Amino acid sequence: MAQVLAKAPLFPLAAADSSRLPYSDRRGLPEKKDIDGRNLETVVQPVHPLTVRPASQVPKRRAKGGASKPPAPSDKLPTLLPPEARPSASPCTEKRACMHCWGALGTLYCSDCSQILCGVCAIKTHSTGANRSHLIYTASRGGIFEFGTPGEEKDEEAGGAGGGKDQDGKRSKDDSFNLNIEGAAWAGSVKVVKTCEKHPGEGLSFACVDCDYLPICVQCMDTAAHAGHFIISMREAAPIVRKKLVEQASALSSRIADLQSIDIALRNCKLEGCLDM
Repeated sequence: MAQVLAKAPLFPLAAADSSRLPYSDRRGLPEKKDIDGRNLETVVQPVHPLTVRPASQVPKRRAKGGASKPPAPSDKLPTLLPPEARPSASPCTEKRACMHCWGALGTLYCSDCSQILCGVCAIKTHSTGANRSHLIYTASRGGIFEFGTPGEEKDEEAGGAGGGKDQDGKRSKDDSFNLNIEGAAWAGSVKVVKTCEKHPGEGLSFACVDCDYLPICVQCMDTAAHAGHFIISMREAAPIVRKKLVEQASALSSRIADLQSIDIALRNCKLEGCLDM
């Protein structure tokens, strides 16, 4: 077999110290030029770090009169902490249910019972008996929300029975509600049914889902009126019915607000003479 000899290249080889050779063939020679042939010392400039003054050296803002102005919350350095919660200005306690019926929003507070109550339950539990002398406040006035300085609550605790009184020593009418009504008026407005009307002596321990959660007794389950219906216990039906009542009350309140706005618009239109009423 004949030996094959390597042919000489047709182009001249560059010198070993030339910058046009690949970096791997420069044999450790330092790079002095970039790919375009420009000197790296003049092309690449050193990057100077930014100089940021600390917060203590930042000049504070001054008012026009020359007096120093306290820093506003917006002037503070940015932070990742969540904003502080603000107290509500509403007299109602948002997302707080009445502690007696657990179905309506509690807007009143009894300082003697330490309970949040709705208007109906406040009248029901404090119109007669020993609770008749209890003091009922709105939830905000009762300390559920803190308004102003924290010293207001301490003043009421130090005053004891004198808390909530004006300068003359009399209790302010705006702080309490007069629930002095006759017990018979409340007893006749609500009818509490605990036993079955069709089967006297039987307690209403179950509810028929197909009949819109109608309370029934054990004997009613075997009648033809509820044959094949889905029956659950009263304990299971109570939270479902309570939720439905709250939703219906909310829808009714929204509807009443719409009707009131329509009534106001019609009255204004009547005053302007656009309607002959």
